[in-house]
Amino acid sequence: MHMKDGTKLKSTAWLFNDPTHGSCGYDPSKEYRAIGWLGNRPLVTGDVPNEVVPALIKLAYSDACSRMRGVHWCEYCGAQEVRVTTEGGHEIRLGSAEIWVPGVGNVVYFAPNLVIQYIRDHGYQPPQKFIDAVMKYSAASG
Repeated sequence: MHMKDGTKLKSTAWLFNDPTHGSCGYDPSKEYRAIGWLGNRPLVTGDVPNEVVPALIKLAYSDACSRMRGVHWCEYCGAQEVRVTTEGGHEIRLGSAEIWVPGVGNVVYFAPNLVIQYIRDHGYQPPQKFIDAVMKYSAASG
């Protein structure tokens, strides 16, 4: 799936038909915005605070949504086995789930967990609103 950062889902009907989204707390009154569904389009690059990647790894482990049976590989470098390790030593295979992050108001950001690699290895700079939401949610979730 390829979407411009911040794209608002026009139809969320597909979410109702996928039971894996239930654990993510899908709420039809929320506004879901895509982040990091990049495909192989040119990356927006720039500085991202050092704390963002560890926060995303924490959320990818504790709050993974839409887990898949297969894996999507990195379309930038071709890596098919991208793994990260949490501070507690748990290994996560990227390209296999989504991260949902509550934003301001009724906004919920959803990103593939490969967004971690895009930031860490390819210099991707997600929108500041997403970065702020990740840091706030990560701090609030312990």
